[in-house]
Amino acid sequence: MQTIGRRIARHGWRGVRTVVTATDPAPSWLAGRPAPVRRAVVVLLTTATVVGFPLCAALAARAHPGADGWATLVGLAEVAPLALLIRYPLLAWRVGWLAALLTPLAPGDPWGSWAWDPPQIPVFVLAFTVAALRYGRPALWTMWALMVAVLWLWIPGPDSIGGSLALAAYAVLLDALAGRAGARRALHRQAELTRAEYARRAALEERARIARELHDVVAHHMSLIAVQAETAPYRHPEVPEPVRAEFASISAGAREALADMRRLLGTLRGADPPERAPQPTLDDLPALVEGARRAGVPVTLDSTGTAGVPATVGLCAYRVVQESLSNAARHAGRAPVAVAVRRDTDLLRVSVVNAAPDVPPQPRTGGHGLAGMRERVTLLGGTLSAGLDGAGGFAVVATFPCADEPEDVS
Repeated sequence: MQTIGRRIARHGWRGVRTVVTATDPAPSWLAGRPAPVRRAVVVLLTTATVVGFPLCAALAARAHPGADGWATLVGLAEVAPLALLIRYPLLAWRVGWLAALLTPLAPGDPWGSWAWDPPQIPVFVLAFTVAALRYGRPALWTMWALMVAVLWLWIPGPDSIGGSLALAAYAVLLDALAGRAGARRALHRQAELTRAEYARRAALEERARIARELHDVVAHHMSLIAVQAETAPYRHPEVPEPVRAEFASISAGAREALADMRRLLGTLRGADPPERAPQPTLDDLPALVEGARRAGVPVTLDSTGTAGVPATVGLCAYRVVQESLSNAARHAGRAPVAVAVRRDTDLLRVSVVNAAPDVPPQPRTGGHGLAGMRERVTLLGGTLSAGLDGAGGFAVVATFPCADEPEDVS
């Protein structure tokens, strides 16, 4: 019981502090709504304020004859919450509460036994609704208690009991709606965190995959260096002793580098099984294109001057074409795709361009193919551009610095 009492007291103090001292932050209750909806709300409340002020002033003048200054002041206080509602809902409620507290003090004869003008009640309740939905349970029940206090102050007796019960029922409804809205916001935040974590993990997995593929290519060349350095004294017996020692040093350094790479790769692989298939090269592009054709995508391939391309560049170019064809099949349907791989001296250029699709493309699924391609290309010192080509199609263009692959020394 003491724990429950402390919790109630804590929430009560929090509600009082919010209602009395809190400032309204930037509006968020219309965030995410379409622009026409936001404009409609602003126009509606502005029109209600402009039209409601003379109406409230006229009704106040009728209820308080002979007090023109009071009538204008009361009318302004009654309609002011509408003007403040969008940007300052809590301030709007405060103005409405002060008007409900002070309006019965105006000289004159109010509306029978009721202490307030008819338009004042719905405006006050509207401000209570928006502020309660925005600020949550502690503020909601604090505002309810202050409203009931004003009700009992000016309307004692059976009318106040009925009004209190009706206000309590409405507060319970608002509490349920506010709880549902809070749960929905929490779920949305959690979904955003999940998406961010998924994106981070996908990026890490893609980088690990790139590292594994580069290891397979670089390890091949490092092994060749080690073998060539070790066998050089036997293949060339006339090599002097200092050169033999130099070859031995080169072999030891290559093997040490291989061991370091294997240790690093072990941490990157984790629990993933090793990939035993040979890594693809530019010579495998015709098979890749033929597979896309069998899947129903009309693809043309123009590959010239690719002999002697380094293995790392060839692997990266193959992956760029592979990912681009997958994206074209997914988003462009059966639109024609042109793949071109051309080498110009020390530069390799890869382009994959699909024509404008005949049907609307499928919505994006939040993948990381373009980011992965860009990371691969950048890692090799190249550049990649991807976007609309001006004719409704989509173009992916990658360029790589490309020197001739050194020949093996045997």
